[in-house]
Amino acid sequence: VEDSGINIALTQLIATNATNGVRLVDTTGLLAVYGTGSLGTGGSISGMTDAIYMENGPSVAMQNVDFTNNGKVAFVDGGESLIIVGSNITQTANMFIDATNLTMLQVYSNEFSSNPLSSGMGIHYRVDKTGTYTASVTNNIATNVAGSFFVTESLAGANGASLAYNFQNNKLNMTTANAVGASVNWTGPIAAYFLGNEINGNQSGQTGIRFVTGSSTDQAVVQMQQNAITLGGSNSIGLDIDVNSTSTIYTTQNGITFNGLNGVGIRAKLMKASGMNVSGNLITDNVGGATGIQFDSVEHLSTLVLNNNKIDLSHASTFVDRGIVLSSIGNLTAVTDPFVTFISTVSNEIVGATTPYSLPATGARGTLLINGVSVQ
Repeated sequence: VEDSGINIALTQLIATNATNGVRLVDTTGLLAVYGTGSLGTGGSISGMTDAIYMENGPSVAMQNVDFTNNGKVAFVDGGESLIIVGSNITQTANMFIDATNLTMLQVYSNEFSSNPLSSGMGIHYRVDKTGTYTASVTNNIATNVAGSFFVTESLAGANGASLAYNFQNNKLNMTTANAVGASVNWTGPIAAYFLGNEINGNQSGQTGIRFVTGSSTDQAVVQMQQNAITLGGSNSIGLDIDVNSTSTIYTTQNGITFNGLNGVGIRAKLMKASGMNVSGNLITDNVGGATGIQFDSVEHLSTLVLNNNKIDLSHASTFVDRGIVLSSIGNLTAVTDPFVTFISTVSNEIVGATTPYSLPATGARGTLLINGVSVQ
């Protein structure tokens, strides 16, 4: 469909062996396939270069549709919304969703399995225009993901674009080195929630969740809570945070387990004055060489709340293990005595660490409780 307004509602759609199953260009309105509530009842789209192709497209909703043996499930260059729900997605050669400047993306309650993903990415959501965007990926099951599952980014031209982001209650297993379960790299106002996900991996250099903001005056709010992350490869990271804008960050009640050498449970770099709450997390290293909580650099006037974290590094004594580390204090404003304030009201438990904690010689203020003792 091109240059048209549409309002199409189908119970079932079946398309096989063509360039596109659905093609919508310069189109407004709605295309919806509903199914009857169970996998496959909405029909199937198979053997396509792009099962769904949208260019300045309308709102599209696909429910209970089987997507099989496609290059991509969806290619979008400008569109109102894309919703994929309750569908079975298999044998995808290149990428699940390749979306640019899509106002709203919702992917929920789908099953992904046996997808080669030659691009190394599952869902790639990006914008290069200012605007207000929503991206939500929830309640999906993805097995043997050959790359990073959900990659979100703003590009040149999108500075100041706002994003409401939700990655929640997904279960996924990554099978390639350096893959990331969910990553965000955004310049502009953003509220991001990573909640209740189960992320597993077995190769080196993998990361459960990564959150990055570019340099701006915009505010970022991010919550990472009750995620269960188990990584078996060496040099892996549970939660990786690198913010270059003023941010409020909550990393609470996460369980992070390493079955490979030299993991980092929570890594953070705060390049603008920010507040970060790291509380109630359980970090376990079953092999050795891990660091529980690592602050690479934290900017002057930032506040770090650390309460009731348990870091268990007792399973190997051969390697150097570190509990809580603050490597340096940033000083963008070039003040004479830059400082960071710690707040602890409930002690953090660190077991079996070669170095339970490490702080700069000057600039750490407030209270940091470790094993019942104030070390700061």
